Amino acid sequence: MIGLIAAFIIAMALSVMSTPLLIRFLVMHQYGQFIRQDGPTQHLTKRGTPTMGGVVIILATVLAWLIGSFVAGAGPSWSGVLLVFLFVGLGVIGLLDDGIKIMRQRSLGLHPSGKIIGQVAVASLFALGTLIFPNDYDEYPSTLAISVARPTTLIVTAWSNATNLTDGLDGLATGVSIFVFGAYTFIAYFQRIQSCTMPGANQANCYATRDPLDLAIFCA
Repeated sequence: MIGLIAAFIIAMALSVMSTPLLIRFLVMHQYGQFIRQDGPTQHLTKRGTPTMGGVVIILATVLAWLIGSFVAGAGPSWSGVLLVFLFVGLGVIGLLDDGIKIMRQRSLGLHPSGKIIGQVAVASLFALGTLIFPNDYDEYPSTLAISVARPTTLIVTAWSNATNLTDGLDGLATGVSIFVFGAYTFIAYFQRIQSCTMPGANQANCYATRDPLDLAIFCA
């Protein structure tokens, strides 16, 4: 539990302290949002709004995940590393998209096909990683019995774009994400507890399993 609390506090503190600094930097260099002229007129007031705030969130999350994992004595698991790769990989695509908008002074960033190719590439590498390294109990993060193509090439790409669209409507993705990640924090944490309290569970082995705790810390 201490790892979850530490990760939450560290990520929150870094985000709160670093975001104003990033905003000042972006405003100083006039790195703001460009709005499509054919869009809703009320969105024109958002022109110049600092963008690329996700950089702070991603850096704060990854650093807090590393510190929280070591505080909990779990250390980064392969499942956690894969999740961070997916998180950062999609974030880099978003950074390129915003960077192109700023450099070219327009509302269009990456070409849609280029963005899709990037998302599929990151998702495919993530899927491959879930099938090549088992943990100490010969368990893989994923399984072909469910499906690999569907969750990676379709779901990851679809949700990435859906989140981007939702956030663009009025920043609504943040509020939704709080409930989603909060739920996954409890699911991953209690998955570890339940696996250790079931009849016949090997107490030494179940508490040595890092994956559920590692993922709970990332979500926190």
